[in-house]
Amino acid sequence: MRLRSLLHILIVILGFSQPVHLSAEVTSLRVVLDGTRFTVPAFRHGGVLYASLTEFASVLSFPMYVNDEAGKAEVRIADTRLKLTDRNPFVVVLSHRENIIREVYQLPVDVMKSAVAYYMPMASILPLLSRVWGKSLVLDQELPQLTVTTTARPVA
Repeated sequence: MRLRSLLHILIVILGFSQPVHLSAEVTSLRVVLDGTRFTVPAFRHGGVLYASLTEFASVLSFPMYVNDEAGKAEVRIADTRLKLTDRNPFVVVLSHRENIIREVYQLPVDVMKSAVAYYMPMASILPLLSRVWGKSLVLDQELPQLTVTTTARPVA
């Protein structure tokens, strides 16, 4: 009986110690901005479309600072800085000039980092991006395509 109990405990321990295998469907996000089209690396994980913030910022000439050791990235859009952290759902929104925290925006899922880029969950970060950039952002997750248009009033 005692041997049987030890065997059950061993099975439970081994069952929980196995590595978790994550899978993601690699794709790209087409972005349409003022008639110009470009693509950024993207993937789907758990039904969520993630796109490379690193590439997005680079193509749009948004200044970006990365601290890979700390797992943090900061991107400047207009007069706002967005601070994101790997494996964290919070985005700290700061005023660029005053360096004052305007808000802390919570995403329903974490920001993710690969060896070469930070990835943002597109559908949930769009209201924030629209507000700070002053653009209308429409995401078609099936294609996937992001259409960016100028608007007098950001969608949020």
